[in-house]
Amino acid sequence: MEPTARGEIQNRVVEMITRGLEEGTISEDRARAIAKLVLEQLPENMTEEELLTILPKLDDEFKEMTEVILPVVMDYEKKIREEVQTKVIGLVRARKFSEALAAARKGIDDSSKLFD
Repeated sequence: MEPTARGEIQNRVVEMITRGLEEGTISEDRARAIAKLVLEQLPENMTEEELLTILPKLDDEFKEMTEVILPVVMDYEKKIREEVQTKVIGLVRARKFSEALAAARKGIDDSSKLFD
Protein backbone atom coordinates (compact mmCIF):
# COMPACT_ATOMS: atom_id res chain seq x y z
CA MET A 1 0.00 0.00 0.00
CA GLU A 2 1.39 3.37 -0.95
CA PRO A 3 2.37 5.84 1.78
CA THR A 4 -0.59 7.97 0.69
CA ALA A 5 -3.11 5.24 1.53
CA ARG A 6 -3.54 6.54 5.09
CA GLY A 7 -4.20 10.05 3.81
CA GLU A 8 -6.56 8.75 1.15
CA ILE A 9 -8.53 6.85 3.77
CA GLN A 10 -8.71 9.91 5.99
CA ASN A 11 -9.92 12.02 3.04
CA ARG A 12 -12.62 9.46 2.23
CA VAL A 13 -13.72 9.45 5.86
CA VAL A 14 -14.01 13.24 5.83
CA GLU A 15 -16.12 13.05 2.65
CA MET A 16 -18.32 10.33 4.16
CA ILE A 17 -18.81 12.29 7.39
CA THR A 18 -19.53 15.54 5.52
CA ARG A 19 -22.07 13.83 3.27
CA GLY A 20 -23.69 12.12 6.27
CA LEU A 21 -23.99 15.38 8.17
CA GLU A 22 -25.42 17.19 5.14
CA GLU A 23 -27.93 14.41 4.48
CA GLY A 24 -28.76 14.01 8.17
CA THR A 25 -27.76 10.33 8.22
CA ILE A 26 -24.97 10.88 10.77
CA SER A 27 -25.33 12.86 13.98
CA GLU A 28 -22.66 15.33 15.04
CA ASP A 29 -21.76 13.12 18.01
CA ARG A 30 -21.36 10.06 15.79
CA ALA A 31 -19.30 12.08 13.28
CA ARG A 32 -16.98 13.19 16.10
CA ALA A 33 -16.66 9.62 17.34
CA ILE A 34 -15.80 8.35 13.85
CA ALA A 35 -13.23 11.11 13.35
CA LYS A 36 -11.69 10.39 16.75
CA LEU A 37 -11.46 6.67 15.99
CA VAL A 38 -9.78 7.29 12.64
CA LEU A 39 -7.26 9.72 14.12
CA GLU A 40 -6.44 7.33 16.95
CA GLN A 41 -6.26 4.19 14.84
CA LEU A 42 -4.43 5.65 11.82
CA PRO A 43 -1.47 7.57 13.25
CA GLU A 44 1.25 8.95 11.02
CA ASN A 45 4.22 6.75 10.14
CA MET A 46 2.19 3.54 10.12
CA THR A 47 3.65 0.64 8.26
CA GLU A 48 1.68 -1.01 5.50
CA GLU A 49 1.24 -4.10 7.65
CA GLU A 50 -0.07 -2.07 10.60
CA LEU A 51 -2.53 -0.27 8.36
CA LEU A 52 -3.79 -3.51 6.87
CA THR A 53 -4.21 -5.03 10.32
CA ILE A 54 -6.28 -2.09 11.54
CA LEU A 55 -8.34 -1.32 8.42
CA PRO A 56 -10.67 -4.34 8.47
CA LYS A 57 -11.57 -3.58 12.10
CA LEU A 58 -12.47 0.09 11.64
CA ASP A 59 -16.01 -0.67 10.59
CA ASP A 60 -16.72 -3.01 13.52
CA GLU A 61 -18.21 -0.19 15.57
CA PHE A 62 -19.15 2.21 12.77
CA LYS A 63 -20.81 0.44 9.83
CA GLU A 64 -20.65 3.70 7.86
CA MET A 65 -16.92 3.10 7.53
CA THR A 66 -17.47 0.07 5.28
CA GLU A 67 -17.93 2.31 2.23
CA VAL A 68 -14.48 3.78 2.89
CA ILE A 69 -12.63 0.65 3.91
CA LEU A 70 -13.96 -1.97 1.52
CA PRO A 71 -12.63 -0.42 -1.72
CA VAL A 72 -9.16 0.03 -0.19
CA VAL A 73 -9.08 -3.52 1.14
CA MET A 74 -10.33 -4.93 -2.18
CA ASP A 75 -7.67 -3.00 -4.13
CA TYR A 76 -4.95 -4.27 -1.83
CA GLU A 77 -6.24 -7.84 -2.03
CA LYS A 78 -6.10 -7.60 -5.83
CA LYS A 79 -2.54 -6.27 -5.63
CA ILE A 80 -1.49 -9.15 -3.35
CA ARG A 81 -3.08 -11.67 -5.70
CA GLU A 82 -1.29 -10.25 -8.75
CA GLU A 83 2.08 -10.12 -7.00
CA VAL A 84 1.73 -13.68 -5.70
CA GLN A 85 0.64 -14.95 -9.08
CA THR A 86 3.66 -13.40 -10.79
CA LYS A 87 6.03 -14.75 -8.15
CA VAL A 88 4.55 -18.26 -8.16
CA ILE A 89 4.63 -18.48 -11.96
CA GLY A 90 8.30 -17.42 -11.97
CA LEU A 91 9.18 -19.99 -9.32
CA VAL A 92 7.32 -22.78 -11.14
CA ARG A 93 9.08 -21.90 -14.37
CA ALA A 94 12.37 -22.07 -12.47
CA ARG A 95 11.22 -25.49 -11.18
CA LYS A 96 11.33 -24.28 -7.58
CA PHE A 97 8.12 -26.00 -6.58
CA SER A 98 8.57 -25.89 -2.79
CA GLU A 99 9.25 -22.15 -2.91
CA ALA A 100 6.27 -21.64 -5.22
CA LEU A 101 4.00 -23.48 -2.79
CA ALA A 102 5.35 -21.47 0.16
CA ALA A 103 4.79 -18.19 -1.73
CA ALA A 104 1.24 -19.22 -2.62
CA ARG A 105 0.46 -20.12 1.00
CA LYS A 106 1.88 -16.82 2.23
CA GLY A 107 -0.24 -14.94 -0.32
CA ILE A 108 -3.35 -16.76 0.82
CA ASP A 109 -2.55 -16.01 4.47
CA ASP A 110 -1.89 -12.32 3.74
CA SER A 111 -5.09 -12.04 1.74
CA SER A 112 -7.23 -13.78 4.36
CA LYS A 113 -6.03 -11.36 7.07
CA LEU A 114 -7.78 -8.57 5.19
CA PHE A 115 -11.18 -10.15 5.71
CA ASP A 116 -10.94 -11.40 9.31
